Amino acid sequence: MIVATFNGLNIIALPCDTLPGVTKPSSIEWDEQEVVSASVSPFTGQTQTYDWMASWWEAQVSFPPMTRYAADAWSAFILECRGQLNAFMLGDPKARLPKGPAMGSPVVAGAGQAGYSLATRGWAYANPLANPSFLLGNTGWAPQAGWSIIPAIGPDGLTWAGSYVGPGTSAIVNANHISCSAGQVLTATCKSLGQPGATGNAVLRINFFDASGVLLVTGNSATPVMASGNWWPVSVSGIAPTGAAYFTVDFSVYASTNTIAWYCAEFNCTNLAGGPPSILLPGDFIQIGYRLYKVLSAANCDGDGNATLSIWPPLRDLPADGTAIQTRNCKGLFRLKQNTGNKWSTNVGNYGLSGFGIREAI
Repeated sequence: MIVATFNGLNIIALPCDTLPGVTKPSSIEWDEQEVVSASVSPFTGQTQTYDWMASWWEAQVSFPPMTRYAADAWSAFILECRGQLNAFMLGDPKARLPKGPAMGSPVVAGAGQAGYSLATRGWAYANPLANPSFLLGNTGWAPQAGWSIIPAIGPDGLTWAGSYVGPGTSAIVNANHISCSAGQVLTATCKSLGQPGATGNAVLRINFFDASGVLLVTGNSATPVMASGNWWPVSVSGIAPTGAAYFTVDFSVYASTNTIAWYCAEFNCTNLAGGPPSILLPGDFIQIGYRLYKVLSAANCDGDGNATLSIWPPLRDLPADGTAIQTRNCKGLFRLKQNTGNKWSTNVGNYGLSGFGIREAI
C-alpha cells in the first residue's frame, strides 16, 4: 500500500504497521557505511585519510517462523517494493523512546545546514525555578514590598523583569522549593540592572532549609551589581549543608535609600556537579522529514532552548529553518538492497521468510 511519495519515490507501508497480527522482524542487524579513503605509505607505514563526508544506513532484517497470514503480507510487501524501485520507513523498534528527556518542540535552527552537526532550537529546558523569565507575571514568585513585574528592555531585547523601587530592604522570592541533599553543589544565575543613582546592594541568593522549613544557610552572589544602567550577569553557588532538604532562590536589594529602581530577569538554576540536563543521550535517534539520524554525544540545551547536535549520518535534503525534529518512534527512508534474492518458503508447519537486506534511500 502506497502511503506517501518523496523525491519521486513511492513509500510503501510495512505490513506489521498496518495489519493486525502480522509478525514483526525478529532482528535488525545494522551495518553503518562510511566512505573514507586511506593510503598507507609502503616506506613509513603512515596512513593518510580523506573523508568524503558520505555515510548511510544499511541493515539485514530477519524474521521468525510465521503463519500463512503473516507470510502472505510480507511476500506481498516485497513484491510491492519492486526490488529497489520503491521505498519504506523503518527504525529501531526497541529504541522508540529517547533515553534523554527530549522535551519541547524542537526544530531546525537555520537553513542550509549540512554535515554531521545540526543547530536546533525549541527544546524545553528543565529549569527548576517557577516562571523564571516572568512571562506569567508574578506567578510562582513572592514579591515583597516595593517589587513589581514590568516590561523592560532586557539583555536580549524586550522582556519582563522584576523591578524594585525603594527605599528599604526587600526581596522577590521564587516560590519553588527545590529538593537537594547534603554536599550537592548548586548554582543560580540571573541578569540584573541598577539604574544610575540607585543605592544599596543588589544580590542573588540561594537559601538552604531543612525538612521542617528552618533556614540553615544563605549564600549571596559575590560580584556586586553595578548601578550603571547596564545588564550584568549575576551568579551564586552554594553547597547544601548537612540536613538540607530543599533550597529557594531570591533576588534581594539591601539598604536602598531612594526611589531609583533595580531590575532582575532571566533566572536559571542548575546542579554544578552535573551541569545542565542532557536533552538527548548518545545513541538516541531523531527524525527530520523522512531521514533517520543517531545522536553521537550527550546534547545540552541552553536557557533559551538552543542546542547543537552531533549526528550520524550527515544531513540530507538541506532541511529548511523551522523543520520539525521528531524524537520518538523515529524512522528513516529505506529500499531493498537488491532486486532479487528476497526469498520466502513454504514448510511443514509454519512459513519462512529468509529476510532481506536494506539500504538507506538517498
